[in-house]
Amino acid sequence: MPSAAVAGVPTNFILSTSHSANSNSNGVWSASTSGASRYRLVSGEGRNGLLFLGQTAAQDARIPWTTSSRVGFSSQFTNQPNQSKYAQFSDGAVTTGAEARLIELEAQLQANSQTARDAIYAALNTLRTGGAPIGGSSAANVTVAALTTGAPTTQDAAIDLLYKERAYWLWLTGHRLGDLRRLVRIYKRGTEAVFPTGTLPTPLDGTYGTSTTVTVPFAERNNPNFQGCIDEK
Repeated sequence: MPSAAVAGVPTNFILSTSHSANSNSNGVWSASTSGASRYRLVSGEGRNGLLFLGQTAAQDARIPWTTSSRVGFSSQFTNQPNQSKYAQFSDGAVTTGAEARLIELEAQLQANSQTARDAIYAALNTLRTGGAPIGGSSAANVTVAALTTGAPTTQDAAIDLLYKERAYWLWLTGHRLGDLRRLVRIYKRGTEAVFPTGTLPTPLDGTYGTSTTVTVPFAERNNPNFQGCIDEK
């Protein structure tokens, strides 16, 4: 069971990638924060996106970011928000003890009972108030205020809450796409209820597509060991 596999992982654990001026820059910093970066931080994207940058609430300590006047790779996008989780040469977070606890809670969720949902809600608050590392520039544990909504009373609402907590604890660690795909594959959510959909944000024209995978770059398509994605979901 996945929960048994992570039972011995302490909450303050972190697995990191290393970067330095003698090797290479942190990839997330390079892609999202360095000069005219090709990627941008998004929030509330395509109807279904979470409000990562806190437009309707105080900034979450698990998602550190700052405003800037930076112009992105496309000059259409100005005043790009900068993530401040990773500096140019700071370690990159692969996974943390917070994920171990969240894996245990997802296993507990499979009981599909109110008793389990109550226990999961309490455990999420223990994790939030007790703290866990998020990686990057600071090795210190991050704490956030306890949830005050009360435990979810339906299984769908409990899944929503757990996956939102995963998204916030694991922000910029490469987990979100896999989580969205699992919501479709394992929990049978419709892709249009999970992935960004509808009209693209201004100044872009058009609508979101239906793909649920990352576009594979040409460098990897030339790799003879690359056989393509297993499926679209």
